[in-house]
Amino acid sequence: MFVKYRYGQTTWHKAALRGKDEVLEKVWDWAKELQLNPGELRNDVCLLKDNSGQTPWHKAAEYGKFEVIQKLCDWAKEL
Repeated sequence: MFVKYRYGQTTWHKAALRGKDEVLEKVWDWAKELQLNPGELRNDVCLLKDNSGQTPWHKAAEYGKFEVIQKLCDWAKEL
C-alpha cells in the first residue's frame, strides 16, 4: 500500500524517524478507512524494512522517539 521513497523508506519510516506521531496517526486513520487487510497493514507498520534493513520501529528507537514507539506498539496490539 505504501510507496517507497529514497532509500526504500515509506511514510511510516519517515514519520517515525522524525517523531511525527500526528502524521502516523493520520496515515493510520486513512488505512483503517480504506479497510486494508490487517495482515498487509501489520506488515507495513511493523515489518517493512528500508534499504538498510530497518523498520519504522528501528527508526523511532534510533532517534529516541518514544511516543512513536508507543503508538506503533499500540497499533501492533490492535492488529
